This record gives sequence, structure tokens and C-alpha cells, in this order.
Amino acid sequence: SGDWFDYWKISDKELMFYLADVSGHGVTSSLLTSWMAAFHGRSKSPRELIKKLNGMLVQENIEKHITMISGVLNLETHSLRWSSAGHYPPAIIFEPNQAPKVLNTSSFPLGLTEDLELVESTINISPGGRLVISSDGVLEQFQGGLSDQFNQFIQQIKDSTFTPPAYVNDDIAMLTITKHLE
Repeated sequence: SGDWFDYWKISDKELMFYLADVSGHGVTSSLLTSWMAAFHGRSKSPRELIKKLNGMLVQENIEKHITMISGVLNLETHSLRWSSAGHYPPAIIFEPNQAPKVLNTSSFPLGLTEDLELVESTINISPGGRLVISSDGVLEQFQGGLSDQFNQFIQQIKDSTFTPPAYVNDDIAMLTITKHLE
């Protein structure tokens, strides 16, 4: 599999996570997934994690790229610091009685350049809110271009009708974080 996610506590009140997708398929992508997962080094910020993995990937010159979204969730304040390296589809926040918020990015994927420009943004998740991050394999079951597929995916997540397809050509990884109602 070339798609994976991980998470760990970085303090009593903070949880770090990421979801990544290696380009291509096959043994090389799977090995790269294992290698990258083993060496993320328990970073403490989304930007630090992405920069570290990018540096390792560029140095090894593996000729693959990786899209990634990473975040730190504060378990007390429910603020989310996040950064993305060319990841599509973007993360989405669903909150009660509000339109979905798409967390867009303009950064390049990992492994393409040493000078990766990253923005670290912050957003709060309201009670009852959900953060949904997925790899691009979830879009394959939908019709149309990428934008149409993404909008259909958003609608199914919003309506709680999304089910992964029985078969797709690409891997699927999905991570959901929910802020329960108090």
C-alpha cells in the first residue's frame, strides 16, 4: 500500500497525525511507505514533520513523490494546526448547521524540491465537528472530473452515506477525527 496514516501524543493535551499517499503503485511505493513511516521521528509540528520527510526523500533521490497532510489537535481547546504538501483531496471539516470547510493548500508534494514552501494554518473544530482526511482512491467511485468527484465525496460524507467501494484501482486511506458534543 502506498497510502498510510499515523498518530501519536506529543503532550498530555496534543495529538499529532498525518495521512500520506505515495505516487504510483507496487512494491516500490509499499517499501517507501514503510521506510517513511519508520523515520518520521515523532515530530512535534506539522511543518517540522513535512520538512523532515521531504529532506529525507530529496536526499535519497527515489524518484517518487508523496502528498501529505499533517496536523496537531489540541485536545483541550480543539484547535487544529495543520499543513499540507500537495495533498488531494484536501481535508474537510464538517460542523453542525454549517457548510463544509475545505482546507486547501498550495504547496508542492514531498520529494520534488528541497525548498518546499509550507504554510501552517490554525482552525478550531466546534462541538459535533468532524475532520475528514482521505487519499485520492476514495474519489475513484464517483463520476466526472476531479472537482465533480470531490463534490460528490463531500456530499456523501455530509449525508453520512459514504461507503468505500468494493474495488478500486488505487489504495484508499481515510482518517476521521470527531469532536463530540459536550
